[in-house]
Amino acid sequence: MGNIKKIIIAAGGTGGHLYPGIALAKELKKRNCNPVFVLRKNDPGSEILVKEGLDSHEIPVISMPRSFSFRFISFVYYLIISLFYINRILTEENPDMIVGMGGYVSFPAVLVGRLKSIKTLIHEQNYIPGLSNKILSSFVDKIAVSFEDSKKYFPLSKTFITGNPVREDLFQEHSDKIYEKYNLSKDRFTILVFGGSQGARRLNQILKESLQHLSNLKDKVQFLHITGKDDELSVRDEYKKYSINSCVLPYLDTIGEWYCISDIILCRAGASTVAELKILNKPAILVPFPYATNNHQEHNAMTLVKSNQAVLVKDKDLNPEILIRAIEFQLKSFPNRNPKMEIPQRFPQQILADLILEFTK
Repeated sequence: MGNIKKIIIAAGGTGGHLYPGIALAKELKKRNCNPVFVLRKNDPGSEILVKEGLDSHEIPVISMPRSFSFRFISFVYYLIISLFYINRILTEENPDMIVGMGGYVSFPAVLVGRLKSIKTLIHEQNYIPGLSNKILSSFVDKIAVSFEDSKKYFPLSKTFITGNPVREDLFQEHSDKIYEKYNLSKDRFTILVFGGSQGARRLNQILKESLQHLSNLKDKVQFLHITGKDDELSVRDEYKKYSINSCVLPYLDTIGEWYCISDIILCRAGASTVAELKILNKPAILVPFPYATNNHQEHNAMTLVKSNQAVLVKDKDLNPEILIRAIEFQLKSFPNRNPKMEIPQRFPQQILADLILEFTK
């Protein structure tokens, strides 16, 4: 079997950091490596890791507030405590490398790792780097980015373009069985709506307001809608009210099936979502979350807009009229669509794993 390399992956906080970490971990396991995660304490992602058969540790760290307040004192306190936790974990695990996937969990893990002379790498999912990665970039060994233009924010000599790791199970063979599984028709224009791992109330509300005006198209369109747990019932009732065919779920692990049969996607523009849309070559209506740090979701979205794969609608401009107009425009090309998705020759996680293994020789 050879020497088994142990790689610590610091991720979590949001699905946008966790899922790329999982994709990377699965690839590393194929390469005779032992990936171990570090998450914040009580992170819901720990349950996902258990399902994936991946080991993890937890540290008591919280996000840094954007303005000075009593919460900032708590942040400093937990940051200091987390450094001791990380030191114990690294002493116990003795990893060959620490990979920070961005966010506040990465900071203490990579910092202590560097102080202990362990090889370090950070990965930046977004177009605009987050605060943790900006700080860490000055002393880590390697930096991986998802977008070509993101290189300008980091020292060029140690920055590499890998893309953002995506789940390989997103690629599903187009099959009538998927339509049957969710009680849908293969002859209707299928619109997938989601807001990220927790849903998006704003998108849910605008969609509900649009359904009355879409009722005249109910024989032509159908919806796949991931709402988040709070809006599931109200959204489902609205589809029923106007007799529009739909499948509404609070969350879906197997979103690859829905990507596969969707003709257009209405969603936010988180880094993982944009990476998935790009690699799957799916058309989209992107509504960036307006309160994202440094407006990074809008910058993420523009990478698809520039390639004519998506249209961008600012959150403040989103209304039923604009949404309906966008759906009707896309509907004109239906059914002359090509639902087949080509599996890429190399996934971003394979490129990133190559970089890690080369550096840990």
